[in-house]
Amino acid sequence: MKRLIITLAAALALAGGPAQAAPAAGTNLVPNGDFEETGGLFPCLGVCDWSSGDIGGVIIRDTTIFHTGAASLRVVPSTADSACFLISPGTYSASYWSRFSLTTNDSTEGFIEFFGNASCAPLSSLRISSLGRNVATDEQWHESTGTVTAPAASPLNPLGTVAAQVELATYAHSLGSANFDDVSLVQTASTAVRLRSFTAARSATGPLLRWRTASEIDTLGFNVYRGSHKVNRSLIAARGRGNAGASYRFADRTARAGASYRYRLQVVDLDGSRHWAATAVSR
Repeated sequence: MKRLIITLAAALALAGGPAQAAPAAGTNLVPNGDFEETGGLFPCLGVCDWSSGDIGGVIIRDTTIFHTGAASLRVVPSTADSACFLISPGTYSASYWSRFSLTTNDSTEGFIEFFGNASCAPLSSLRISSLGRNVATDEQWHESTGTVTAPAASPLNPLGTVAAQVELATYAHSLGSANFDDVSLVQTASTAVRLRSFTAARSATGPLLRWRTASEIDTLGFNVYRGSHKVNRSLIAARGRGNAGASYRFADRTARAGASYRYRLQVVDLDGSRHWAATAVSR
């Protein structure tokens, strides 16, 4: 078996170019991490915000195999890099989903590399952290997760600018390929909501989201996101008070029947700050 490392990185799509601007707090920082972007009126060449890292390598926006939405990234023995992005110091939750095309393949593993300038220049590398490994070879989708801390200023970075590179690697059979989907990096923050559970299940009216809180302090309400899209029209008002929690349910009637989706629960505090509380997948 030939070992092939496939790297999906939040790095420069064009070497030496500037990083994309840092998104608002609470959003997924990985550019086109769900591989749904096509370029609209000006279609991207290949996969939007992603490029092959190997000479002669092939990456494909796969619309036949995907975890959620309508597409995933298929990597046929090569490496793939995404656009470099800016990141603020702090703690982040990271995850990605992967699936092998052959049961003879070995594993996938995720990493994140931090850089001391805005262009992810290799000589400015600050450190690399692991995001976990997927060793399941059953040709099914599996999630790998991790928690990482982005550094602040350094001798290489006196102005405090930090960019990040998320890397996913697979050790694959030479005849195989791997699909990746829902690559996510979201900053975590302390919140006055203590969550007991958050689930997503299919129902006759669409995916049904349920959650229970153990406590709610200074909480205004909740938003439900399907991928990067908010699906509730108005804020779901908080009903818990102090150390007394509450139970909630929300049906996503705009979801496509029979599809699997990844949902995120967002907490909105009285001061307007917003925090991600949990994720769930409808099956």
